Amino acid sequence: VLHRCVEGGRTVPEKADMARCAMVINRFVTSASQQPTARLLVDLARRLEAQGCSVERISAEYSALSRDDRSAPAVHGRLAGLLVILWRGLRARKPHVIVSLSDPPMVLFIARLLGLWHRSPVVYWCHDVYPDVLRGIAWPAPVTPLLAPMIRLLAWLHGRLMRGCRERIVPAACLAQALRRHDGASPTAPPITVLPNWPEPNVTPQPMPTSKPLTVLYSGHY
Repeated sequence: VLHRCVEGGRTVPEKADMARCAMVINRFVTSASQQPTARLLVDLARRLEAQGCSVERISAEYSALSRDDRSAPAVHGRLAGLLVILWRGLRARKPHVIVSLSDPPMVLFIARLLGLWHRSPVVYWCHDVYPDVLRGIAWPAPVTPLLAPMIRLLAWLHGRLMRGCRERIVPAACLAQALRRHDGASPTAPPITVLPNWPEPNVTPQPMPTSKPLTVLYSGHY
């Protein structure tokens, strides 16, 4: 996908052609944060660097230069994080492609601004669809009617931002369907690639317990 974006849609089979600069954007970019998408970005950055591509990590972590994966980083709040990501992205050198994830919410808006500033294509690696996730959990329920116009505006804006991306990547087919609902009948909607998230290399599959019923406890991302 990145090869196609760098070359304007032409598939590039040669590894040497990827000896360029990529910018990756997420709230966290170090694996020590224990944030799942940060671990995926670390894997992606290492893979690209192994192919000779220089990778610029843009995050909301306090230390823009820290790449120590052994200690958990401090991070700005989500709203302040958007401004931090914008400032750092504007100061970074021009990338050949920008890869944006979906944390903080609406970070795609910042990624598109950076894409215009650097004149670089944007790849949207989407794991959360905003504001759909707010409607899905009915938050905040007591004032939902008051926020309905804002949620509709954010949904419209998110759809417009996605249509300006070169490509979109999602971890599952159901999420691809959610993005297509935003597309509507738009003939300019960018293609969607389903790329399942991969496990950590040191994870060993465990046998399923035989006791019934099976109870699974999920305690969040961190």
